[in-house]
Amino acid sequence: MGKFKLAEAGIGFQEVVSKKVVTMRGQDIRRSVWQRCAKDFELRIELANGTVHKFDGFSRDSFDAVAESLRHHYGIELEARDTALRGYNWGKAEFQGSYLAFNIGQKPAFEIPLTEVANTAPIGKNDVSIEFVQPEPLAPTEPGGRPPRIKEDCLVEVHFHIPGMALQSQGEIDEEPVLGDDGEALTAAALFCDTIKMRADVGAAQGESLVTFDDLLCLTPRGRFEVDMFATFFRIRGKSNDYRILFNSIKRMFLLPKPDELHTMFVIQLDPPLRQGQTRYPFLVFQFDRDEEIDAEIKLDQEAITAQYDTRLRKDYDGPVFMVVSEIFKGLSNINIITPGMSYKSTQNHAGVKCALKANEAFLYPLEKSFVSVPKPATLIPHADVNSVTFSRVNSASSSTKTIEMKISTAGGEYAYTSISREEYQNLAEYCRNKKLRVTTEIGDGQGYDAMDTDEEDEGGDGKKRKRIQNLKDPLSGGGDLDDSESGLFLF
Repeated sequence: MGKFKLAEAGIGFQEVVSKKVVTMRGQDIRRSVWQRCAKDFELRIELANGTVHKFDGFSRDSFDAVAESLRHHYGIELEARDTALRGYNWGKAEFQGSYLAFNIGQKPAFEIPLTEVANTAPIGKNDVSIEFVQPEPLAPTEPGGRPPRIKEDCLVEVHFHIPGMALQSQGEIDEEPVLGDDGEALTAAALFCDTIKMRADVGAAQGESLVTFDDLLCLTPRGRFEVDMFATFFRIRGKSNDYRILFNSIKRMFLLPKPDELHTMFVIQLDPPLRQGQTRYPFLVFQFDRDEEIDAEIKLDQEAITAQYDTRLRKDYDGPVFMVVSEIFKGLSNINIITPGMSYKSTQNHAGVKCALKANEAFLYPLEKSFVSVPKPATLIPHADVNSVTFSRVNSASSSTKTIEMKISTAGGEYAYTSISREEYQNLAEYCRNKKLRVTTEIGDGQGYDAMDTDEEDEGGDGKKRKRIQNLKDPLSGGGDLDDSESGLFLF
């Protein structure tokens, strides 16, 4: 909502709440269109540089007054255009400046502002998906409180079906296929997707990035990406995907040293998750070589950095890549980075243990307030959600069994971590007891179990009372509480 004004010098609009002002010089106006929209009628103004401005909320009776003002001040006729209302889902997509118009016959059905496109990708040979930027969360009503939920539905994705090959006219009759950079003929869907990427370029729309990191290895989703950092979002670009992610979407960040002592993983939790077709990625997992170093410079002057970010951000950075990247993410997002504390160390003095989750190799990190396993599937299990932790095959009779299984039960399901070295049992069990988690240890292969949180009698399957078997090498006796706070950022 706002105030709209037509004057001899140009057109002006001011929003009531934000006081944001939009102005257009009269000499830049090239076309004006009047059409029906969701709320009354809409005035569409097209400028010489291809920019389109839309103003809705006009009553039907306003047409004559608006048309007369445009004709008098700028010599522009106001075109009345009908909207397609048949409900057909096939038509022709046309690029008009900063908009993608979908026309049925000669009438527009809907338009997509390309500035709102977050990502586009081909699906198969004939389909293209377009994902839109999610709305920014509302500010909390109270200091330290949760932001209120947005009580509006919003469109998040559209799919287009575009069959056939891309053709270009050669003369009046002949047509030849459009070739890609590799010399291969492009499908119509691939050309459509590439055109959207070019016209919806985030960098061109939002200005120059503050800093750019090239060729970062991402384990989830898999690939190498170029990461551009802006003031309110970051952009990751790969060969086939291009994502724009708001810093407000980041919920947590973790910096986890890999037990191989060669790499460090930087984990970013997102809400809403990153979408790639039907697949959702609630975590981004980057991997860095610990010995690789980099120099980075924020493309702002020192006064602007101090005014906007105080001491969170510096002008220049140098050091290991994982430290530089994580520090800049921390400064721009204003979110602390969680690192492993001192409450758990493996037998090799590492912060995590090698394991397997759902047939995928993973690394499990027992942190101060949660369990985190990466890279695939990246999983976060807060201690508050844990019902019990069960260790299996601890004292297996089979001499060939050198691994144990650790099951974490929550209200939402069970997570079974397998292929954990048997040597890690005592440290993991002691950690769980110190964190006041309910721990059960199964003894051998079907030989009963040891409930490490109680010595009470239990009723067996045959209805008779029996004493739970106590592990003579119980590592949990004498355990105590440890610091429950998350550790800060430190250099590994």
